[in-house]
Amino acid sequence: MIPRRRAGQARPGRLWPAAVVAICALPWACGNKGNPRPPEFVRPQRIEDLAATPSRTGIRLSWTRPTKTVDGNDMPDLDGFVVSRATGATSVESAHFETIATIHLDDRERFAKVHRMTYDDLRVTPGETYLYRVVAFTLDGYVGGPSRVARAQWSGAAREAASE
Repeated sequence: MIPRRRAGQARPGRLWPAAVVAICALPWACGNKGNPRPPEFVRPQRIEDLAATPSRTGIRLSWTRPTKTVDGNDMPDLDGFVVSRATGATSVESAHFETIATIHLDDRERFAKVHRMTYDDLRVTPGETYLYRVVAFTLDGYVGGPSRVARAQWSGAAREAASE
């Protein structure tokens, strides 16, 4: 005699393939290995070595490209930098910084990336002192902390510069 199934009851052999597929898919369900990282940890590290150097044509800023996030992990998705400048400030605390450039990187996919970044500020006035800072940002919009402030005065020819 064949046992009868009740309405809505699955056949004994039908659940096995579905269970195997579900169990095999579990390891790939998340997409990322490891625990998720909070947003404050995936920001680019702060630029520590911003330098401002007067030249014949303006003021050249230079800094080392950050390669790590604030929690020390590699950062493959650095998108660029925002360069800000303050004019006529007597101190860093009283400075009003305005964005003068946004620099987007185009070498993320290359094996050899540019490690030392530069930007030439050509909109300068002789005798004026300028304060600069740079902030890095990622493709996802995470923004690092502002760099150290670099100070320079342009006289139309190379002149002494300092970092604070």
